[in-house]
Amino acid sequence: MTQDAIMHHNYPMISYIFQLQDAADKADVSLIEAFKKSGTPTSTFYRAKNGVDLHLSTAQKVEDAIKVYSLQKSTDSIG
Repeated sequence: MTQDAIMHHNYPMISYIFQLQDAADKADVSLIEAFKKSGTPTSTFYRAKNGVDLHLSTAQKVEDAIKVYSLQKSTDSIG
């Protein structure tokens, strides 16, 4: 692909909620539980699922919660 073709190709941005859902699925964690564990209101989860984009800081908090929740689940299953 030429440089000109690359510059004019439109790549759709993947929304934070889709990225978080993918991370939650891979970690075998419920996304709404991750929102709750992060201290983010469930109303924010439902708004995001209905198309309202999340702030970066909110997405990062939920992503951190997914990681922590996933680690807790794996530690619980080991012990």
